[in-house]
Amino acid sequence: MGRKATTITLTPEERSYLELQTRSRTIQAQTVCRARILLLKADGEPIDVIADKVGINRCSVMLCLKKFKEGGIENALSDAPGRGRNPEITDDEKTWIINIACQKPVDLGYSAEVWTRALLTKHIHQFAEEAGHIRLSTISQSKVRTILEEADIKPDKITYYCENRDPDFIAVADENFWEKACEWQKKGWTIALHGLHHELHFHEPRGYYQLSHSSKTEWAGKSSTEQYEMLKQGYQILKEHGLTPT
Repeated sequence: MGRKATTITLTPEERSYLELQTRSRTIQAQTVCRARILLLKADGEPIDVIADKVGINRCSVMLCLKKFKEGGIENALSDAPGRGRNPEITDDEKTWIINIACQKPVDLGYSAEVWTRALLTKHIHQFAEEAGHIRLSTISQSKVRTILEEADIKPDKITYYCENRDPDFIAVADENFWEKACEWQKKGWTIALHGLHHELHFHEPRGYYQLSHSSKTEWAGKSSTEQYEMLKQGYQILKEHGLTPT
């Protein structure tokens, strides 16, 4: 009786990502091939069967699976210098991703008000080659999430201050903002009181804006009593507009 073929374990997110790669018409054929190998192995297919279905030799299947074991999906799908390891994503590539995440999806032709990880990753895949970042056309959702977390960017959340005191960041007021916020709350969104005053700093050298934090935060140098009074003011402003912040 033959030995039962081994399998690899994929999360639902990883499986969805690989299935997306196999349907893509814009990525390289070898990437599609490797995605199929991983999916077939996750389904328990033997190496010889996978090689036959994909149309490559047995050694190539084993190499793909070896790279997956060493470094995960991105390592298995990508060609990288030295022992199959995927090189670090460059600062330019990270900045391109961050700049997209900092835009509203509705301004890019989508109906969504905020990004989901799936939608953001799909957009990156679609436009990466056009922007000169071809490697990002196969980036995974988990890697996108890591890049944004490192930059403290949360594109799936809307953060706002009750009052903007930043002279370098005066935007045109949205006359329907409070009405929109109430609709978000009705949909089950969590309304969080992030601060009272708005302050923005340019992040060097990567070239994107980021809300102030650490020693530059509006809370710096204030006593707990003063901070509490500021929170009360912000809370009252939101309540006056029909919102229940957390």
